[in-house]
Amino acid sequence: SAGPGRRCCLEQISAKWAREKAESIRRAKKLARKKMQREGLLPMPKPKPRPAARPNPFAATMSTGARPAGAGSEMMERPKF
Repeated sequence: SAGPGRRCCLEQISAKWAREKAESIRRAKKLARKKMQREGLLPMPKPKPRPAARPNPFAATMSTGARPAGAGSEMMERPKF
């Protein structure tokens, strides 16, 4: 499993078992918490405030509708044999 952080190339078996058991307990608790939130037994988490969007430097050039050649979203026509 590719979890957060870097583990040593050769991990001790006992450390691996302990880590995997802790991961499974963490997943089970998270699932139980989400289920209780959906059923209304726990309040839903407050939405995180999003930072203000930075201005896009390309918005002025691309808003005119002009696209460079080959950059369209239309499909290329297949050759008929």
